[in-house]
Amino acid sequence: MWGLTLPRRAVRMRVDVIPRMIKAFIEKWQRSTWDRTGLDVLLAQAPLPTTSLPERLAWFGRLVHWVRSPGLALKVMSEAKAGRLRVNRLRYILQILEQNAELKRQVALALASLLHDTSALELFMSVGIPNQLGFIGEFVERFHLRLLPQPPPGSDLITVFAQTFCFEVDAHWIREMDQELFSEWRKLFAPSPLGVPGHTLLTDARDAAYLLSQAILTMGVSNWVRTRVEVAHFRELPFFELSEKVQKLLQAPHEKDRGEAYLEVSRTLDRGTQTVEEIYAHFRERGTSIALVYQIERLKSMIIRLRTLCRLLTAYEENPRLIQNFLASLIEQNYRVRSIRSFVNDNIVLVCHKIVETNAETGEHYISRDAYAHLKIMRSSAGGGAVTGLTTFIKLMLHHLDLAPFVSGLFASVNYALSFMGIQLLGFTLATKQPAMTATVLAEKLSAAGEDVEAYIGPFIDEIVHLLRSQIAAVFGNISMVVPTVFLIHWLFSFSGHSLMEADYARKTIASFSIFGITPFLAMWTGVLLWASSVFSGLFANWFSFRRLPEAIAHHPRLVYVLGAVRAKSLSDFLTRNIGGFASNLALGFMLGMSLPIGSFFGIGLDVRHVTLSSGMLTAACTTLGSTIFSEALFWRAVAGIASMGFLNLFVSFSLALNVAIWAKRATAPSRRVVYRALFRRLLAKPWILFFPS
Repeated sequence: MWGLTLPRRAVRMRVDVIPRMIKAFIEKWQRSTWDRTGLDVLLAQAPLPTTSLPERLAWFGRLVHWVRSPGLALKVMSEAKAGRLRVNRLRYILQILEQNAELKRQVALALASLLHDTSALELFMSVGIPNQLGFIGEFVERFHLRLLPQPPPGSDLITVFAQTFCFEVDAHWIREMDQELFSEWRKLFAPSPLGVPGHTLLTDARDAAYLLSQAILTMGVSNWVRTRVEVAHFRELPFFELSEKVQKLLQAPHEKDRGEAYLEVSRTLDRGTQTVEEIYAHFRERGTSIALVYQIERLKSMIIRLRTLCRLLTAYEENPRLIQNFLASLIEQNYRVRSIRSFVNDNIVLVCHKIVETNAETGEHYISRDAYAHLKIMRSSAGGGAVTGLTTFIKLMLHHLDLAPFVSGLFASVNYALSFMGIQLLGFTLATKQPAMTATVLAEKLSAAGEDVEAYIGPFIDEIVHLLRSQIAAVFGNISMVVPTVFLIHWLFSFSGHSLMEADYARKTIASFSIFGITPFLAMWTGVLLWASSVFSGLFANWFSFRRLPEAIAHHPRLVYVLGAVRAKSLSDFLTRNIGGFASNLALGFMLGMSLPIGSFFGIGLDVRHVTLSSGMLTAACTTLGSTIFSEALFWRAVAGIASMGFLNLFVSFSLALNVAIWAKRATAPSRRVVYRALFRRLLAKPWILFFPS
């Protein structure tokens, strides 16, 4: 019995069936996004109020899906036309119901029973307001909401809302409904057909406003708020009196009294918003953490929600449009709460904000807007080139030691880090570190421009020209000194009877810089590292300020005893000014030095191509081989490679820093075409402004 075998034909048929089953499953899964039940069937299936709540909610979900789903027509339409068609579908449903009084009564009973048997309290209080789970917890929660199947909704409208209106397009067609159409749909949801007194949504909105005022009070007088605002006593905070004023609004018997109470609540919320901005200013000055920013974003969102609810409770009768806009905003916020992409985006903004603030403080020093500043950058970059020449010499000496790859990378990292720190302490400039700082200043200009970028395009192009000229001047300054410095070191070293390089190693070095090899890709990778070093600068400076280390150093008992109060304060000020630069230089040095050993460990030739360091190495190789190398194509390919390094180092690091700065500042980026056209016209009219300030 157990040894029975199937015929080959049966096995072949079974094998052929499996791919067809998989294909049919995939096609049906894809079709489920736009396939829908016919409207006549849906309306006829309207459940009675005595039907179980899950069945009624499932029917309502299918009705919304019929309105929203693209079908065959919407798949080829623009979003604007699709929104109008969805509104026409809503109007079409009403037309059918008007022609059949019994059907209209049945649908109205079904819709009204949903509001009667569910609660909207958590919907009004929680949708769109950040919770306190932290980054990992919030990410996992959104992952569950977005990608995993959800259980059937219960009696809480927040679950129904989240699963029914889970697409951003739902807010569009709700906003596009005219007032008359929206009013007709409101009547279908009215609880009067059930004979139930009162309006459950109104009651839930009142309760939500009161509970939000209590939550704002609790959070607004907490320690992390009180220690970051300048008030003598917590009773002076606007949040302390908010709950009482909201209660007065909710208990106001007449329309006039409600209007006056709303004005008091609005003024108190305005003061609360000013307090939030004061906390943000403290964050910018003293540093912050993701946890604290979560808290302040939550407080800010609750203030906005409470203002909306109070406005709604005050004027919803005379302005029904408020209900429509509130519903659409809840849908948008519900979609945003479920979006993993928006969550990651918001948290990157929070992380980048302090990075941008730190870089903006130093970026202004790297921009030449007049002849004096231009000469100053040339001098400081020439000094940076001279120091880099010494760095090149030490790098070549380390090469002669023939160390293990990891140890060699470690020594190279220390060499680079100390060199970059020396450049910082001496007040010199390393050209390729400019873009990560100066891009933030450009984003500041965009943020100041607001929405009117077209009118601001002139000063914006001026700033771009200043940045380009400053960076070109710094590159020329670095190279103009690193070349003679390395040549001088080679000449002095030749008296010892040795050369900086062996001939074979020199030719190999020149060949590695060829523009026709992987040099451009390695130069782009180096640009990424240059930008990453500015990230370390901002993060470490934020940590240094947030932990109040400047104050701790200035008042440390032992330091004060050893150095004296004045010198301890001077040390604190020195570290405050330079700690970001130290972190950036240390990070950059180790990233440049360890790229090759780490890349070799993983089998990747991940070397770096820094324009100033590579210029020094090319000079050392040429002095070793003599002047005959200048007549070879090998040398000129390397020169072209060096030029590509300068461009790609600057371009990649500047582009990354600018995008992060725009992201963090939430600035409106102008049209690239507008910017490129205006910049091209400016350079065509005055090409010399890239090299000489006007």
